[in-house]
Amino acid sequence: MKIKFYFALVALTFTGLLTAQNDITNGNSTSSQINPIDEYTVKASVIRDEYKSASGSPYLDENFSVGTITNGNEVTKAYMRVNVYFEEIEVIKDKGSKDVSALKKNSDMKVVIAGKTYMYAIKTNGEVQKGGYFEVITSGKELDLYKENTVQYIQPTVATTSLTSDRPGRFSPSTEYYLVNKQNKFISVPSNRRKLAKMFDYKQEEIKDFLKDNRVKTNKEEDLEEFVNFYNEKIAQ
Repeated sequence: MKIKFYFALVALTFTGLLTAQNDITNGNSTSSQINPIDEYTVKASVIRDEYKSASGSPYLDENFSVGTITNGNEVTKAYMRVNVYFEEIEVIKDKGSKDVSALKKNSDMKVVIAGKTYMYAIKTNGEVQKGGYFEVITSGKELDLYKENTVQYIQPTVATTSLTSDRPGRFSPSTEYYLVNKQNKFISVPSNRRKLAKMFDYKQEEIKDFLKDNRVKTNKEEDLEEFVNFYNEKIAQ
């Protein structure tokens, strides 16, 4: 009886270890999923009632999508969305949950949502420093291309004459692109090819030829991505 009991105990222990190992492998471990989310998040900003009736949206996408949070060697899955207006990445633990938190703003964390990569960074404009989330369009040896999405809330207006009408509040989105070097210096992409070429001292003529031959438009994301990839592969020392 003792021998049978001993082998039964070993079998149960081994089964438990296999189950725990499978849970971790499949990403079902509570310690590897839920605890890091709590560790990485704070209370999210609250959308005021007046914003809810506004046209447009404070979000890039109002739906939560499955994504990953990479912090060092730890990778954690979560449902996330980008709140552009409050400059936050909102997080829920389970699909459909109403318990919304926000990621701590940490430049060491990389966030991927629906295939798009976001980093928190501090950009400097003169003496003014401003932090925010940037979408990483492409990165390379010397230059990265970042996209900054912003949203401005336009207050509602009341009609002042019989010829005008009330206008509800609205969210007005805008986009700006930045070239970012390895010293984390942000340079806003200029409005045309000529100004873009003048930003570079090294092999400027070669850069001019590429921009001209490929008819690069500085307000077109695909063109900027192609230019930055060219620069990193052909120009970077």
